[in-house]
Amino acid sequence: MEYEILNGIRMKEGIPHMFVIRPSGDCGWNPVHDNKIKLVAYQEHETEVELDAGNLLNNVDLTKLGSAFCNMPKLEQPDIDRISGSDHIDLSYTYINNLYIHGDFNNANFEHASIGHCRINDADFINSNFESAHMHSIECSESQFIHNNFTHAILINCEWKDTVMDSNHFSRCTFQQASFGRYAVIKDNSFYHTVFDNVDLNHADIRGENRNLDTIEFVMDTIPVEEREAAKSRQLKLLRSSADQNTELSDIPLREIDWNKVDVIYAYENSQKVPTDQRVTEWYGNYNLAVPKPGVSLMKFEERFEMAVYKEKWKNRTEGQGKTIEEAVENIMAEMEFSKLDLGMEM
Repeated sequence: MEYEILNGIRMKEGIPHMFVIRPSGDCGWNPVHDNKIKLVAYQEHETEVELDAGNLLNNVDLTKLGSAFCNMPKLEQPDIDRISGSDHIDLSYTYINNLYIHGDFNNANFEHASIGHCRINDADFINSNFESAHMHSIECSESQFIHNNFTHAILINCEWKDTVMDSNHFSRCTFQQASFGRYAVIKDNSFYHTVFDNVDLNHADIRGENRNLDTIEFVMDTIPVEEREAAKSRQLKLLRSSADQNTELSDIPLREIDWNKVDVIYAYENSQKVPTDQRVTEWYGNYNLAVPKPGVSLMKFEERFEMAVYKEKWKNRTEGQGKTIEEAVENIMAEMEFSKLDLGMEM
């Protein structure tokens, strides 16, 4: 495969940039100097490369670009297939329409991207940036969104089925006409001043501790005015952590425990060499079977089952804990600053 220059150009810090997909699938915006695209080195082994940008530059009046982009490059299906799973994915300010999106998009950048009429299936978005992205008419299934930033993002007419949304930052994000299927999981997310505009949460599986729920703005103009407060209360009740989640498995009758899940978790913990003191299952020799460890909560049990199902590496989880804590502190500080600004405006 060769370098592919998409038909897009934007200004950044007074310098024109063009979008390039590399043979490895790494992609992003690169500066243009003297009709040459100078590729930024994403990987240590890369050497400096220059590509001819003359044909595209001849069709653009750079004096009219200002500080904004002139043309958002449009990705085609072969492009997204090639990019999926790459080490460096910068899809900021791109136009992604009517595509099938699948695979790994870890640490990817979708800032200000327009993503519409797409089907997302069997895709992982971890530690990615969707700030100010616009997603509309999306059908998402069998995917997971973990530790992503959706600040100021707009999600319109999106359907989330069998999808995990875990530990995402939805600060000042807008969900409009969104629906969550029966197996959609909403867990440990931050909804600071998020807008829920006619959102259906009735089938979602709400877990963990979703935060800043009292700052959510609910828009319910499709139901009678006199019923809106009651509907808002129901939505908040759904989003709050259920008391049942803190129930210990030892409090549940043995016949009601999902023993298939126990077996899956036990096999996962063995394969990942999870330390004994951090496991949720153990081997019970008297009965020759795996059992939940005493004191394990149902929420912890379900969380470990998700890790097993999505084949999350235990090593990655433990190595990322320090970074996760640091990010959490940064988010909390940012939210405190937002709160101060809001208080100042009200005064």
